[in-house]
Amino acid sequence: MFNTYQYVLFLVLVLILYRLLPTVRQRNWLLLIAGSIFYGTWSYGYLLLLYLTIIVDYLVGKALWKYENHRRTIFLASIFVNIGVLAVFKYSGRALSNANHVLDLVGVHWSFPVWEFSLPLGISFYTFLSLSYTIDVFRRKTAPESSLLNYSVFVTFFPHLIAGPILRANEFLPQVANPVETNIKPFFGINRIAIGLIKKVVIADWLAMLVEPVYDDPSSFSGLACLFATYCYAFQIYLDFSGYIDIAIGSASLLGYELPVNFNSPYLAGNITNFWRRWHISLSNWLRDYLYISLGGNRLGKMRTYINLMITMLLGGLWHGASWRFVIWGGIHGAFLAIHKLLKGEGMIEERVYVFSWKALATFQLVCFSWIFFRATSMEKACTIIRSIVLIPKELSSATVSPVYSVLILLSSPIMLWLYANATRWRRRLETFSPNSNRACLGYGVVTAVAVLVMAICSAPQISFIYFQF
Repeated sequence: MFNTYQYVLFLVLVLILYRLLPTVRQRNWLLLIAGSIFYGTWSYGYLLLLYLTIIVDYLVGKALWKYENHRRTIFLASIFVNIGVLAVFKYSGRALSNANHVLDLVGVHWSFPVWEFSLPLGISFYTFLSLSYTIDVFRRKTAPESSLLNYSVFVTFFPHLIAGPILRANEFLPQVANPVETNIKPFFGINRIAIGLIKKVVIADWLAMLVEPVYDDPSSFSGLACLFATYCYAFQIYLDFSGYIDIAIGSASLLGYELPVNFNSPYLAGNITNFWRRWHISLSNWLRDYLYISLGGNRLGKMRTYINLMITMLLGGLWHGASWRFVIWGGIHGAFLAIHKLLKGEGMIEERVYVFSWKALATFQLVCFSWIFFRATSMEKACTIIRSIVLIPKELSSATVSPVYSVLILLSSPIMLWLYANATRWRRRLETFSPNSNRACLGYGVVTAVAVLVMAICSAPQISFIYFQF
């Protein structure tokens, strides 16, 4: 995990070896070996599954270019393999259990055998990455990669391998084939890793300790507590996931590679459409380019546009897991997007990144409502939390509730967003900070050492990144 000393040592070792190797080919072999070790420390057995995906899609890419008359058949075979592997490991257990439940309801005394697989780490991310490559080659938007080594590095590049961002071949493969020395930005990389660690270990993991007891047993807490825990979770998942991405971008930058931005202050978006242009951008763009547009996008009339939005977001929810909670989460966002498009058209006005407005506050409430289904461990607990929050007015009328406590909870979301807007300004400054003298470099080193010490002292008990489960 990125939030461990083992990863720091691993990254430093890779950086040293990478700089010592003289040729691009040798460095790419190092990156492939490093990615394999990085993934293999979790499961060397499932590393073979990753290799299978790499070989299949590499061969499919070459075949799509070579066998013109059979392109569609080859393409569908690739889709079948990728989606099939994802379905077996991620959805088959839940699907078979539901089928057995239906058989039991209709009185059929027979059931399908249900195999329980541990979910391969990062399978949703590297499957979507591989699918985007195959689809782009099929659409003639990119040429197939001739080097199996380069393609393997594209998939197994360790900073993005587990939780994204989801790369595109035309963005990253040219960097693998011809890395540019001037892209190595040590200060930017260190700053970005530091920002990611602060988000994760200093803030998100502490928020997790507030959220977990409430969502594990919501019936034992008041509606105000459930509301505050929901706001805390909104920032926990954002800081946890964007913290991972920051560390990934920083690690790649130290090696001289550029990864795409995956978050752009999403909670300051003034509408739900703009939120999805700022949240998990690589997934949003993937769903737009390979699913929404393939369904017809907005080219087939208004009603079909709303249907396409709903289908896209329902499948986006299902991508997160084989649970009705994720489907409902996706459906809520699909409905919000359709309503916004109906009322406001395309909604192309881009709000300023740092602005905290009533529109951002209203959008944040809608997003937080959907997070309840995303975070709750069951539909029953999600309904309990919603019921408790709805009954807050009745709770406030009780003399047993402290007025000060109530006011603080009800004002927590605007206070959090105000702090978030100001922290965003400081984060942008830190990202681009670079010392320009020996004295400044010395000061930078001292500040960095102090920051590491503070993080070590202030960090919560080590918690895995949330998106590892997807």
